[in-house]
Amino acid sequence: MNIPTYTSVMQKFMHWPQRDMGLFLIVGAALLYGAFGYPTPDSMGGVEWAIAAMVLAAFFLSRPWNFLSAGGLTCARLFFVFGLSVPLIMAVISGNAPRAIVRDVIPFLFMMMPVLYGGVLRDHNQKLLMGAVLGVGILFSLRCVFPNDFLGQSSKLDYLANMPSVLMAAIFFAGFAIFNFCARFDLKSLVRVPFFLALSALCLWPVLETVQRASTGMYMLCVLGVLMVCFLRFPKRALVMGGVLVLCLAAVWQGAAPSLDALAQKNILVGSNMRLAELAAVWQKISQTPLGVVFGQGWGAEYASPAVAGITVNYTHSLLSALILKTGLTGLFLGLLYLGVLVKGLFENLYQHPVLVLAILGPLFIDIFLYASYKSLDFGLVLMLAAAIKLSISEDVSKIASESRVLY
Repeated sequence: MNIPTYTSVMQKFMHWPQRDMGLFLIVGAALLYGAFGYPTPDSMGGVEWAIAAMVLAAFFLSRPWNFLSAGGLTCARLFFVFGLSVPLIMAVISGNAPRAIVRDVIPFLFMMMPVLYGGVLRDHNQKLLMGAVLGVGILFSLRCVFPNDFLGQSSKLDYLANMPSVLMAAIFFAGFAIFNFCARFDLKSLVRVPFFLALSALCLWPVLETVQRASTGMYMLCVLGVLMVCFLRFPKRALVMGGVLVLCLAAVWQGAAPSLDALAQKNILVGSNMRLAELAAVWQKISQTPLGVVFGQGWGAEYASPAVAGITVNYTHSLLSALILKTGLTGLFLGLLYLGVLVKGLFENLYQHPVLVLAILGPLFIDIFLYASYKSLDFGLVLMLAAAIKLSISEDVSKIASESRVLY
């Protein structure tokens, strides 16, 4: 038996492709973020600086721009260059606060992670990246369920339960339990069902506890979508799975009923939660000048939001309205082109990989239209997964569970 020497181990380490090390740094930064970080910290602490250093090092070690050349995404190049130029100029013209500008530019860079880390997407197995996003979702969920006992302390004001990784993990684990059972239909897959449904419930728990109507509705819609795909592919097996789900619902109904009542009550009290009024306030802000309509008020722009009782804030509860406020109709158009290419790629793979695609589409839809969690690191990681599917870069994306492709 040959025992590897220190020299041989170091030689292998030194010959790792730089892009591989870049991916490991991204994964490490994601898990550190999930365990101890916060989506929108008030200031940079030790954890935030460590995450920033790892993400920056990953950029230099990977091959940036490959996403652009491989996917032919001219719109991504235009949106990236536009976002780092025109909104900054408009911010100076508008006299926006430097701190607010920085707090907008960083989330924009997160949003452009498929561009910045194109080499990682093109050349490496995406299993680690998907595992990192799911890991962040689990870690955030644990910190919500055990706020004072598990890793970084959390409170409802940290908005961990609102993050896209939490909803993605909840949908993915439930979808995997359903699809894996219907595809394999054996004892092993049946034994896995309660385990993965329990993981899904762990991630759904903080969503219900914080009375998130959109996330709860999207979870139900995506899980039903996976079940419908199973009915199309494996009709008899899907009927059995449907019966199993009915039994599971019956078992937890009494405990879940108060959360469902709270969701219904919130819907009666707040309705659409002033989202249309918020959009009107944004339009009123930028329409004061023709230049504002075309290019927005720049990064760091603030407005009086009716969604938070008229308080002046620098965020909106929708990526689209945020782009209108800060980048104008030009930035909105370029952003929609960029996101549209990614979403189109997801829909093209929906039937082939329903679990992963729906787990990505659900959070993306909510962040684009309903929530402010588009300003988080995990939103960028979710977009990287969407880009990987769009480009069909790695065969491992479709072989994470097994060679028979039952995961998706």
